[in-house]
Amino acid sequence: SVRYIFQGVCDGCKRLESVKWSKSAQTIFENTFRGCEKLNKISNIKSVKSINSHAFYGTGFNSFVLPTACINVETGAFANCKNLELVRVGKSVRNISNLTFTLSPKISIECKNNPVVKNWATRQGIPVHETKLNAFLDSIDTEKERGDEV
Repeated sequence: SVRYIFQGVCDGCKRLESVKWSKSAQTIFENTFRGCEKLNKISNIKSVKSINSHAFYGTGFNSFVLPTACINVETGAFANCKNLELVRVGKSVRNISNLTFTLSPKISIECKNNPVVKNWATRQGIPVHETKLNAFLDSIDTEKERGDEV
């Protein structure tokens, strides 16, 4: 199985709409999907622990669920995502860089029992909402298995 998918592998793929991620790849590296304007669906990311700088810069997501294994989201990972309105964050996230969602004007955060994320979002001026546990877990555990495996 694929363990590493190197940075920039799909950088600028203008027609890419969905991806089925490799279950064994734990990092989405820098610029992996940068500029994939139509990308709005990614599945199979439950094992991802880190989303590196500009990994999803300028993509077409309306919402995104950070996997429960994710502990780190780097600078600009979701920057310039004009359609991105909601990101669901689990309690394992321990680091979100300050400019993660820069130029993503509609963004709001939904989380459950994560004071690190709540404090970070408040400092950034990003609306943060507490979510009901069952609805939150359902959204994380019901990833669709569609798309092309990277």
